[in-house]
Amino acid sequence: MFESKYMELLKRYAVLSDPIDPEVDLARSGLDSLNAISLLLDLEEAYEVEFPQTYMNNDTFATPLALWNALQVIIQEESVQARG
Repeated sequence: MFESKYMELLKRYAVLSDPIDPEVDLARSGLDSLNAISLLLDLEEAYEVEFPQTYMNNDTFATPLALWNALQVIIQEESVQARG
């Protein structure tokens, strides 16, 4: 379901099972606000994107699936902007 580099980054900042449960609560898995910022920066670097301010909220970082979906939207939006 998730790319391996995404899973590796998540596991740096949260205690997660293998395979990762897409609906697990990331806050309960150890992803605090400081780790969320570190994860955000790592995701931006790994995927060569920039998270818009609108995505910097608890809903985005609620679960691995929510974060993955947000990342996919950002990648798509930046791809469209680059072409247009």
